[in-house]
Amino acid sequence: MTRLVKVIGVCLLVGALSTAAWAIPQMINYQGAMVDTSGVPVDSTLSITFRMWNDPVSVLPGDLLWNETQPVVVITDGLFNVLLGSVNNIPLSVFDDDSVWLEVKVGLNPAMTPRQRIASVAYAFHAWYADTAGVALIGPGVSYARVYTVAEAGGDFTSVAAAIAAIPLPGPPYLIRVMAGTYNEPAFTIPGNVTLRGAGRDCTFLIVNGGITMNQPSAMITGFYIRTSSSAVGGIDVTAEGITICDNYITNEYSDGITISGDWKTIIHDNRIRNCEGYGVLAQDGASPFIHDNAISDNASGGVQFYESGGTLSNNKIFGNSMYGVFLQGMTSIEAVLTVDDNQIGNHNTGIMLMLEYSEPRIMGNEIRANNTYGIEVVAGFAHIVANTISRCSGAGIAVAGDMASAHIVGNNIWDNQMYGLECSGGGGGATNSVVSSNIIILNGQDIWYPGPAIPPFTFNNNTFDSSPGLPAPGRYNVDSNGNPIAP
Repeated sequence: MTRLVKVIGVCLLVGALSTAAWAIPQMINYQGAMVDTSGVPVDSTLSITFRMWNDPVSVLPGDLLWNETQPVVVITDGLFNVLLGSVNNIPLSVFDDDSVWLEVKVGLNPAMTPRQRIASVAYAFHAWYADTAGVALIGPGVSYARVYTVAEAGGDFTSVAAAIAAIPLPGPPYLIRVMAGTYNEPAFTIPGNVTLRGAGRDCTFLIVNGGITMNQPSAMITGFYIRTSSSAVGGIDVTAEGITICDNYITNEYSDGITISGDWKTIIHDNRIRNCEGYGVLAQDGASPFIHDNAISDNASGGVQFYESGGTLSNNKIFGNSMYGVFLQGMTSIEAVLTVDDNQIGNHNTGIMLMLEYSEPRIMGNEIRANNTYGIEVVAGFAHIVANTISRCSGAGIAVAGDMASAHIVGNNIWDNQMYGLECSGGGGGATNSVVSSNIIILNGQDIWYPGPAIPPFTFNNNTFDSSPGLPAPGRYNVDSNGNPIAP
C-alpha cells in the first residue's frame, strides 16, 4: 500500500435542493491532491469513506448523520475528484443546524482525527492533518465562497493572474490555492478578502515581472517562494488594512522586499526575506506593522526600516544586512509606539540605528552581536534600552552620539566590545538627561568613553564595571559626569 502523507481537498457546492442562491447541497464536489512521502504525486486507486456526525468525537450510532464509501477513487498525477452523495444522497436534514462534523478514512488508514466542522453555507477547507494516519485533508477554518486551483496541469487555471481575474469585485472571501510548480507572472494585485495560498515556499515558485500589490483589506499571501523585480516600490507593496504575509521566501532584485505605506496594521510573520536590493521590510508614512518570527538577511540597505512609523519588531533573526539591522528614523510629526524586542541582530555595520524625534522606542531583550561599528547607536531622540545583551561589536556596544540624543540604559549586559562598552560622544557637549543603571559593562576595550574633559551629564547607578576603575581623564572609563572614578 502506498503510504500517503498529504491529501489536499476542497469541497464545493454543486447542486441544491431549492432555488436559494446558497441552499444546502444535495451533493458536494470534493477535489483533492495526494503526494507520497517524497512529495511525488500519487498515481493509484483507493477506497475513501466519508462520514458526517453531529458531534466532534462521538461514535454512537445515533450521532451519525450520513456516510458513504467510494470504493474506486482514481488518483491521476496526484489529483482526484469525487461527488459526496453520489453513492448515498446527503439528506437535507443533515444541515438542520451548523454543527456537522466530517470524518474521512482513506484506504486502510484509521479514520482521521480530529473531525472537522462543516459550515452549511460554504464548503471550503484548510489543511487537516491526521493524528494517526499518514494522510492529511483540508479542514474548515475560514469559509470561502469559492476555491480556485492553480496548477501547471489539471487545475482550474494555469496562472495566478488568470485566477485573480475570475474573481468578482468586491466579493466574499475567496481562496486561490496554487499547487507545486513554477509560475511566471506579470505584476498583479491580490483583491480584498482573497487568500493566495501556495503549497510551500520550497515547491511553489512565483517569478513576478514587477511587483505584487495588496491595496484592498483582508488579503493574505502564504506558502510561496517569491522573486519580484519591482523597482518603484517593494516586491510586495501594502497599502491597506488587515494584510497578512506569512510563510514565504521573498527576494526583490531591485528594491525592498516588503513595503507598508500608510496607517495600516499589517502582520508579517515566519517569512525568509533575503537578497533584496533595498531593505527587507520598509514601514513608512504612519504604518504600524507587527513583524515577528522572520529571518531577514543579506539585504543591501538593511534588514528593517521604520520611517515615520510605529509598530512591533519581535523575535526575528536579522543578520548580515549591509548597513543596518534595524533603522528607526523620522517621527517629525507622528507620536507612534515602536517596540523592538527579543530579536537576534548581528553582522551589520550598525545593529540598531535610532534617528528620531517624537517617538520613544523601546529596545528590549534583544541579542545584538558582532556588528562592525555599534550595537546600538542613538543619534537623535530618546530611547529606552532595557535588558539587551550587546557583545563583540568592533566599535561600541551602545553609542549615545548626538547633541539631541538621550537614553535610559537599564539592565543590559554589555561585554567584549572591541573599543567601548558605552560611548558618550555627542559633539558640542553630547547627550543630555541619560541614565545608565544596573548594567553589567565588562571586558570591553574601555567600559565608558567620552571626549572630555568631563563626561556629558549622565547619571550612573548600580552598574558593574571591570575591577580597574580607570582615571578621571578623557578617553578613560568608569567615571562619573565630573570625571571622578567610579568604584567597581
